[in-house]
Amino acid sequence: MSVPRDLYVDIPDHGYSKINATYEYGQAEKFSEAGYAYGGMGLLEKTVSQKFGIDFNYYALINYTAFRDAVNAVGGVTVTINSSDKRGLYDPNTATRLPNGSVTLTGQQALDLARSRGDGYGSYGFPQSDFSRTQNQQMILLALKGKAAQMSTVANPQKLSELADAIGNNVRTDLKIGEMQTLYKDVKAIDNSNIKTVNLNSFQGKNLLMGYTTKNGQSALIPSAGIDDYDRIQAAVESLLSPPATTQSQ
Repeated sequence: MSVPRDLYVDIPDHGYSKINATYEYGQAEKFSEAGYAYGGMGLLEKTVSQKFGIDFNYYALINYTAFRDAVNAVGGVTVTINSSDKRGLYDPNTATRLPNGSVTLTGQQALDLARSRGDGYGSYGFPQSDFSRTQNQQMILLALKGKAAQMSTVANPQKLSELADAIGNNVRTDLKIGEMQTLYKDVKAIDNSNIKTVNLNSFQGKNLLMGYTTKNGQSALIPSAGIDDYDRIQAAVESLLSPPATTQSQ
């Protein structure tokens, strides 16, 4: 589930702002409350936890370089571009131009697509701007996960070494080495078809967000129920995390 960067929230001890400012605010903090990590990730965990009703066990902070290098390490990723525009996708801001259909992306192409919102002059194929971008990010991450789990990657020492370097040089996390190994083994066994990706503007056919103009005139997003009313969003999150109901025969 992607959290939109323009979500307007009450950040603890900092007041109202778009949620993408939370990490920067938190970096200035020298300590945090018990149960949360220090600094920017701690404040971000706390903010998302309060608004979405999610308890965090771990975090990973990944920079753009890791994204590009990881895709290169596995030999590129193949995705399916399914734009409503027959020309495919184009964003001059990131020099992204891709046709519809199956496309194999290099690390730089994957990064460019992940950063594209289609807000440059002449852009096409990004009807929902930042929401289109998050959908593409989810698609690329699933493709990367699938490629990293293939035997051609797992059985290739050089690819594994390059993938480890991409992660080790560009990722900060509070996961221990043993926990990362367990996570890798568990996630590798999950088929991509069993992974569900969602966005809050189209959750089960409903838009849980609405547009909002801040006091300083910025365009932002708030829950569709009203500012600070996260009941519907929390219920949606709970439905995602709850185990499926079972039917017992008598």
